Amino acid sequence: MRPYLRARFGEQGSGLLSDFDVEIICHAIAQHSSYTEITNLVDAALVFADKVDLGRHRTLGIHNDIQLSASQIERIDYRIEENAIIVSYTVTPDFNAYFFLTSWPKAYEVPLKVAVWLGKDCQFFVNNQRIILPK
Repeated sequence: MRPYLRARFGEQGSGLLSDFDVEIICHAIAQHSSYTEITNLVDAALVFADKVDLGRHRTLGIHNDIQLSASQIERIDYRIEENAIIVSYTVTPDFNAYFFLTSWPKAYEVPLKVAVWLGKDCQFFVNNQRIILPK
């Protein structure tokens, strides 16, 4: 992917991106699955968007119980405030937040990791009720 992006968009291609920018994008793509190394805002944005974007419209390709829980998420809103990242789930009445968060920990581990990297707190809400997660 790196050679393609450089040739197409880098300094030797259209010049739209610097070679440094191409490296940042490639790093973010390579790291987003494992989310082990956040080194820049592109890393943080991509891993956050990928792991928080769950719900009825997304098929996880994993265990049916987790898929069922994800299908009960009607909406996910998030915002970044001065001191915190806020993640808010709107869910159906039969949603089991404990099961979901213990079975799909990336749903809270990634926002927490991004918040730490940004030097912010992270808060989670389910149907406007704050949930406190164990550290």
